[in-house]
Order: sequence, then structure tokens, then C-alpha cells
Amino acid sequence: VFSQWKDPDLYSLAPGGAFEGDTGWMRTGDATLHPENNPFGLSGPGSRSLRLRGGGQATSPPVCVSDRHPFLRFTVHALGNGKPKDLRIEALWDDENGSNTALLATENSKKFKDWKPSNKIPLGSELPLKTGQPLHVRLKFSLGDSDGDWLVDDVYIDPRASR
Repeated sequence: VFSQWKDPDLYSLAPGGAFEGDTGWMRTGDATLHPENNPFGLSGPGSRSLRLRGGGQATSPPVCVSDRHPFLRFTVHALGNGKPKDLRIEALWDDENGSNTALLATENSKKFKDWKPSNKIPLGSELPLKTGQPLHVRLKFSLGDSDGDWLVDDVYIDPRASR
């Protein structure tokens, strides 16, 4: 999927990660489905993306990740002018100790003035992954502060980590 950016790894689309139809993503604040798709067509033809503005945030349905190939990648475009605003990507999960959150990455709007793929984000360095034991996480995309305007599309997980 990301081979045109010299990433030969195989990926699977995260549940609802193309943001077409009923996505199953929980959106709060100013998080909407926007009538613009990334120009790369990674998940096939589409017409929408996720738009995050203000304090908007969106959380995916549960995704299974493991220690084998726990990577995340997506396409993103920062809109608007002004000082740079960060897009935060977090993983949320529950275990015997309760609810947990780990910051996976922040993307700065200066790098994404046009549609681009995100960097390859390793989940294993931030999550308590154990050999051969999958972990169900929800991916949360939000703005680091109350400003900003971002489009996110085609959220992918390494295939052996996605179920």
C-alpha cells in the first residue's frame, strides 16, 4: 500500500479506516466526515476523510495488535494557516489495572501542508505487548490543543497485527 514511498511492508485497512460509509469510529467535539479524499487511492476510490478541528477527536473500533508487526500508518493533510498545530495519535486499552493510554506519535502541521503518508509508527515501543499475545487497542486521533484543522484518511495496520 505504501510502496510508492519506499515502504514495502504489507498493511491491512483498520476497521472503518477509509472513512467511507458507517465507520464505527466514535467522534466527539468538532470531528466530522469531510467530503475530500486523499489523492492516492490507497483503499480504492473514496470521497471522504476524517476532519478534526478545534477540540475534535476520533477513536477507532478495537484493533488487535501484536508483537509480530505492530505498525500504524495513514495519510494526513494539515489545513489552515497560522502557527503549527500537532495531531496526536494515541492507543487506548483496558487491562486488569483499568483503562490505559499511550501516546504513539505527534505529527506537526508544518510537515503536512499537502496530503502525505504519516511516518511508520511502531506500536510496540509504547504498548505492553507480550510475545504471541495480541492486545486490543482503540486508536485515538486528536489535536494537542484546541486549535488546528486536519484531515486523516486510510488508516492502516500491519496485516499480522490486524484481525
